[in-house]
Amino acid sequence: MSNLAQHYTSGPSLFGGLSGVLYGLLGHIWLYQWLAPNRYFNLPKGVLVMMLIWLVVCLTGVVGTLGLGQIANAAHVGGLLIGCLTGLLGGALARRKLSA
Repeated sequence: MSNLAQHYTSGPSLFGGLSGVLYGLLGHIWLYQWLAPNRYFNLPKGVLVMMLIWLVVCLTGVVGTLGLGQIANAAHVGGLLIGCLTGLLGGALARRKLSA
């Protein structure tokens, strides 16, 4: 999904990496853990803060301006949004199961 978001915003281009997937995983764990805490989905707050700070830094365009390469921002945001959605759904279902 994250690569589709990047393709939609920038058109056909050659780019690689799995950072959108990583943002999706972090978003999923973040919201799943918030709704249905368990020891298997333990995301330290520092990781979450750094993830969001880095996303904002990349969205400002400063990384490209410094000549450090282009960032697939749509892939990051798309992955994070899809991961948050699946985390909300999975966490809500797990919470419902625990309370039953």
